[in-house]
Amino acid sequence: MIDQNPSELMSHPELPSVHPQSTRPVRASDRVANRLRRDILGGRLPVGSRLLPERKLAEVLSVSRVTVRSAIATLQSEQLLDVRRGSGITVLDYRRSSSIDLFQWLMASDTLPVEEQFRIFSQVIHVRQALAVPTLFQAVERATPSDKLMIKQLVEEQKKHLNDPMKYLLTDLELSQVIARIADNIVVELLHNSMRRCMSMRYELVLAFLGPLEEHQQHYMFLLGAFEQGAALINNPTLQQQTAEIIRNFEAKGLARSEQWLANNISEPAPVSAEGPGLSQPGR
Repeated sequence: MIDQNPSELMSHPELPSVHPQSTRPVRASDRVANRLRRDILGGRLPVGSRLLPERKLAEVLSVSRVTVRSAIATLQSEQLLDVRRGSGITVLDYRRSSSIDLFQWLMASDTLPVEEQFRIFSQVIHVRQALAVPTLFQAVERATPSDKLMIKQLVEEQKKHLNDPMKYLLTDLELSQVIARIADNIVVELLHNSMRRCMSMRYELVLAFLGPLEEHQQHYMFLLGAFEQGAALINNPTLQQQTAEIIRNFEAKGLARSEQWLANNISEPAPVSAEGPGLSQPGR
């Protein structure tokens, strides 16, 4: 039988929905896609291997051929599988074929070693960091009085939730999104949406990254100060450099906290050969 636990498809109930499937009951085809996706990302189905024929897959997973066909179509759209008449279904190298949206599945995977989970999370953070500083400066330069008021209100709202980590995190995500929107860079906004989904998939890890909420809130008070400085910040390279360094230092400390959290809370997955019936053809 296929894995009945749809945890990889769902975010924490208090967090914003991060996947369309989290708003409706999980279908059998979603569970099959989840199983196959997890096996591909975890290395149980290596690059270049060919899956069993559709009929045989349906038998092994105890589902209908229609269910298998729908699941394969989903993974084909994610560029995880290549389906060709006469050649069968082949596992693709997702590093070469897929998009950044695959990160949300990598972040949710329980098949990856702890070291690999941290490496992926740190890469998301590094991309976020590379975008954060120029996006902040763009937002500061473009911010209207109403934008600055909105940022101030959100920072004040966030301060009310220092004793409620989940509500604090919700406000944190909203603040980041508002800053990206004020910067008015559609590429940054879309990338931010993908990274936001990744972060939401591992909210415990993100909370570890944030650290003591009282200290993190001071970080946003600093960002609020950047908006209040406005042109004084934009026209002062030294001040910009100091601002960028403060952000980099904060995120470096956050990564250290996240690495420690993973080491303390996540068990290594079982060996690749230890789970379930084979879904690929022998000798492939």
